[in-house]
Amino acid sequence: MKLYLADYIKNVVYTGNDGDNGLYYHDGVGSYTNADQEAGDNSYRYAGANPNNYVCFASDVETCPTDNLYRIIGVFGDLVKLIKSTSLGNYYWNDSRSNTWSDSTLNTGTLNGTYLNGLGTTWSDMIETTTWKVGGITSSERSNPPKTVYGYEITNNSIGTTYNAKIGLMYISDYGYTASPANWTTILDFGGYNDSTNTSNNWIYLGLDELTITRNSDTADQVFFLDATGYVFNNRVIDYYLNVRPTFYLKSNVAITSGDGSSSNPYRLTLG
Repeated sequence: MKLYLADYIKNVVYTGNDGDNGLYYHDGVGSYTNADQEAGDNSYRYAGANPNNYVCFASDVETCPTDNLYRIIGVFGDLVKLIKSTSLGNYYWNDSRSNTWSDSTLNTGTLNGTYLNGLGTTWSDMIETTTWKVGGITSSERSNPPKTVYGYEITNNSIGTTYNAKIGLMYISDYGYTASPANWTTILDFGGYNDSTNTSNNWIYLGLDELTITRNSDTADQVFFLDATGYVFNNRVIDYYLNVRPTFYLKSNVAITSGDGSSSNPYRLTLG
């Protein structure tokens, strides 16, 4: 009997105690510091300095190449969300001044074009077509802790613009919630998440200038990115040639075959 990766994370890796194995159940209830700052979406998210959340993707060789290492952001419903553990390279968000994701050359040409096609059918078939929330947030809304930003990006206060595709980028709130819970009351702007107590306790942080999927809805030509020092910044899409890490959701029937989630023994996958 195959064990689906989502079920394994929710029922084996998650022990029922938030923080065990670096995993937190965002049900809005908990006894740990800042549990009241959870997303409240019943997701299971990895947080902290370096949890064992590695997956080998698009390779079957015995020792997983570094370029094929991905990390699990969390489980959302029955879908496991992955992000490439290293940069795909540097790209412009768009080659025009539009910050509309459906117009983005990074989206259509690179992520859902060259990159997706390069994975091969076996692996691209494991990726779910997802409705991405791409309405964005305002510059002032960025200056909040993760829970508030999540509300503006994804839930009650979000702009209703969506885009269906397999590949996207991380949200600002993804970045906020991969920090240790002690940082969840900290603003994502300068003076908050660029503090060393966050960057040293946030597994997704690479110390790079890195693009997100989130547009600045105050303007028609700006998006948000992670500054190399750790805070969230905004600038024009055509002016910044920055690091990109493909992000996507695995289908619910992707099963785990082996591995313990460490970088030296990442989870290995098959389509159930």
